[in-house]
Amino acid sequence: MIKLIVSDMDGTLLDNTLNVTKENKDAILYTTKKGIPFVIATGRHLNEALPALKAADLHCPIISANGAAIYNEHQELIKVNAISPNNVLAVLEIAEKYDTLFIELMMLSGILSDQPKKREMMMKTFISGRLHNGTPEEIELAVKEKLKEFPVSYVSSLQQFIKEEKTDKVLKIFVCNTVQNEQLDAFRQDISQLSDVSITSSHPENIEINSLYAQKGIAVKDMARQMNISLEDVFAIGDNMNDYSMISVVGYGVAMGNAVPNLKKAARYVTDKNFESGVAKAIYHFVNEENLA
Repeated sequence: MIKLIVSDMDGTLLDNTLNVTKENKDAILYTTKKGIPFVIATGRHLNEALPALKAADLHCPIISANGAAIYNEHQELIKVNAISPNNVLAVLEIAEKYDTLFIELMMLSGILSDQPKKREMMMKTFISGRLHNGTPEEIELAVKEKLKEFPVSYVSSLQQFIKEEKTDKVLKIFVCNTVQNEQLDAFRQDISQLSDVSITSSHPENIEINSLYAQKGIAVKDMARQMNISLEDVFAIGDNMNDYSMISVVGYGVAMGNAVPNLKKAARYVTDKNFESGVAKAIYHFVNEENLA
């Protein structure tokens, strides 16, 4: 029996306009009224996750940065699993030989970068992938809106900042390619030699690096244990490989219709795509199945 629902955001709960559909919101409210808690598990920073959730009037605990920072429903920080400064510096040093990569650091305090032009290129690639039929003008407008919605602080050098910073913590290192070439794969091979890090992705053209202990699956296990809920009674849904660690350990692991093939293989059930309110379909599928049992 489902006693806890956990959902990813991008490519899952959110449609291609990066909003929660009415159908998904209604399904979540339907289950919370039945006493089933709802939790977000996202690669986003808390500040990036909140606008879409507030717009849908959803107030819930948030596992952010792939499990590196966990907040309760009041946005109070419960737990942090940061990357060690030495590993951050090692990643940045390796990245220096790859000139087409964009890198930003997800700090506990916000997003940090030293590549403003590449960030705009990255955002344009991301938006173009979501707005498949969008005109150049629509894409340009959406890029400007998202750059405002997801503010970033710029420094002259990320490496120098990490060497001097004493209090802020690095939750995640986000890396993506600004052009299509082999650099991202080569970079992944290089950083795979580092210890105590988790390497995953939320899109074919990015890499997300966390502490080894910052994974959605670990965070979901901890949350279920605190709620005295068996993992067999947890429903978790996602679309990409940063969702694999939670999809593969719960009783109700669900992959979106737009999920990557390896996630679909690990899932108990494959639902509709994100722009078809696949989260709602999966929730109703299992809730109705239990009611009929």
